[in-house]
Amino acid sequence: MIESAKRQHVLVVDDDQFMLETIKQTLHHIGCENVQTCEKAEHALDLVNGDPGRFNLVFCDLHMPSMNGIEFLSTLGNHGYKGNVAIISSADQKLVNSAEKLAEIMGVTVLGSLEKPVSIDSMSEMVIRSDQRRTALEKGSLS
Repeated sequence: MIESAKRQHVLVVDDDQFMLETIKQTLHHIGCENVQTCEKAEHALDLVNGDPGRFNLVFCDLHMPSMNGIEFLSTLGNHGYKGNVAIISSADQKLVNSAEKLAEIMGVTVLGSLEKPVSIDSMSEMVIRSDQRRTALEKGSLS
């Protein structure tokens, strides 16, 4: 268990219910107590826009119906989301890298990407990175 995980407020966006539950259980195992899941990117945007500071870490799949992960990340950037994002995907690494670059251009902080199926180690790394960034922001060493 990661002690700092308790401070994380996490949103997981994926159209696969099994994947949502797997990631949620993994995050709880790591120590994240505040985890919300969404099967639709549009619903996730409503949650983020309704309380912009609520989630400091968003895990997002790239392949989703209606609004895909790239559109979701772009919209997060357009809406000024200041938290962290980790991309979860089984897509080709070139596509994942392109999504990361686009998100960063749009002002979204991408901590990295995780290949499906996600491992507890890769999830833990994203939670640690998110907490490190949060701590740095609180100390004023990041803008």
